[in-house]
Amino acid sequence: MNETSATSDQQSLLRKHGMKATPQRLAIARLLLAKPTHTTAQQLCEQLKPDFPSISQNTVYLTLASFEESGLLRRLCADGKTIFDSNITPHHHGLCRACGVIEDIPETKKTVRPEVLQQWHIEHHTLTWTGLCPACSIA
Repeated sequence: MNETSATSDQQSLLRKHGMKATPQRLAIARLLLAKPTHTTAQQLCEQLKPDFPSISQNTVYLTLASFEESGLLRRLCADGKTIFDSNITPHHHGLCRACGVIEDIPETKKTVRPEVLQQWHIEHHTLTWTGLCPACSIA
């Protein structure tokens, strides 16, 4: 897919979710929605600075919050940081306590709800395994 086509797809996606397709929002959408990723607002801001030198972390954070509210992202807390996950399909996470890498782990079977939650309407859940990734476990 070429850049013009990708931009057009992202413009359509933003409009579908009731958002104006500003240059900053399109750039954030390009970075996040092209492939599943886990990132912080600060990391994203640093990636955007070369093309948008005056972009603030607040602008990035507000955009991420609107993407989350629209269902384009999920927010999770890992290692004390707020992480934005662009993979919105049901999955779990593996977090390496040494290098901080976060990997998506597909759900392999239905999670059984504890009896106490049977009356709840669950919107989503998170499950994170913490340990050492393959690279760190052999180091």
